[in-house]
Amino acid sequence: MDVSTMISRPESPGCKSEASGWSAEQPIDFKTAKPLDIKSTMMVARPGSPSCRSEASDWSMEQPIAFRPDPWDQKSTVVARPGSPSCRSQASDWSMEQPIAFNGTEPLDTKSLLSGVTSTADSGVSMTTDQSREEPREHRLSSHYAEAGDVACDLCEGRKLKAFKSCMTCLASFCEAHVRDHYTVEALQRHLLVEVTKNLNILQENAQLKKIIREERSEKTALRKEVTTLRQTICELRQTICELRLPDFICKGKIPAAADLVLDPDTAHSALVLSDDGKRVRLGKEKPLDYSAPRFDKSECVLATEGFGSGRHYWEVEVNREFTTGVTRESAQRKGRFSFSPARGYWCLYHFRQSFTALEEPSRRLPIDAVPQVLGVCLDVDEKWVVFYNAETKAHIYTFRQMEFGDREKIYPVFTTLEKSVGLKIKTVN
Repeated sequence: MDVSTMISRPESPGCKSEASGWSAEQPIDFKTAKPLDIKSTMMVARPGSPSCRSEASDWSMEQPIAFRPDPWDQKSTVVARPGSPSCRSQASDWSMEQPIAFNGTEPLDTKSLLSGVTSTADSGVSMTTDQSREEPREHRLSSHYAEAGDVACDLCEGRKLKAFKSCMTCLASFCEAHVRDHYTVEALQRHLLVEVTKNLNILQENAQLKKIIREERSEKTALRKEVTTLRQTICELRQTICELRLPDFICKGKIPAAADLVLDPDTAHSALVLSDDGKRVRLGKEKPLDYSAPRFDKSECVLATEGFGSGRHYWEVEVNREFTTGVTRESAQRKGRFSFSPARGYWCLYHFRQSFTALEEPSRRLPIDAVPQVLGVCLDVDEKWVVFYNAETKAHIYTFRQMEFGDREKIYPVFTTLEKSVGLKIKTVN
């Protein structure tokens, strides 16, 4: 086309662009046209169209988009645009109309995110939190501070926090931060932690009292064990002594207890003479006495003051040439003349000159050479038998069995002598 032949035509109002001034009726001279200045062309400031402009992003359909030659140059593509009230985040200040630059993005600064401070990373993304909606740190901690009536942490300096636990060993209270050592340090793990309390001293005193009580109980238990051991030892010693001093037949199953007998003057016949210590008796002159109920009036007998209602007991008597000795039940006859026999409640041995007899029914003669100088007598009330033996040689003499007496009736030692020069003597045994 010849440029010289181009005719100047009037502008068409309907075909001319108001933004660029270009008209479809104006031909383009390609020979004289200069290469397009992409930057100036794409970045032309154009007036906004009221009908085609976005109120949110200020973008217009008549405003061209600049396509850069280097699509990966992300820094130059970041366009500062005004924020959209409807699309902007109140928490992070991020907007849908604000592009995100991924090139050169550094890792997020988590500390600044958590603390509400904008990250210094050049990422093009604003991570600023809305500090107006987050409580300040001082305000958050204020709910953990000790107030009036609260138990405060003993280790906190300045304004103290509320105590979380109390330690009975340390006698102090600790907040959550300071009590951690009691869960992690081995030496402190042995301490006794309790719920928070103001009365640590009282609790400590109670703990000390409980400790003292436990110690006393353990001491009592130890003492009981010692007492039990001592009792066993004593029993063994008694058994040994019994075996050494007493015959085996009276020590089987039970160790007899030594009886410290004393003669009872209220039961003595008027012709008997008792020693002051109540250990000796002999025949003397009859004298007038009050023959009350417990006293023998016809038989020259006397009882011991102590009777036995249970157990096994033994005693020893130095005898003379004329004696009768043994045991009798509490309800046995004492008045008038009567024969000594088990049927009348008497279990005795009798010696007169060359006669040595067990007063059974009928009576049983015993060897005369079996008469001892010291006669031993052992009574078992529970098993209802009485044994006579030689206390010096431990030789068995005689045993009365199946004694008959009441359940709660006592058995008393009984002594009779017809010799005036030498009496009967009760020996003290240990």
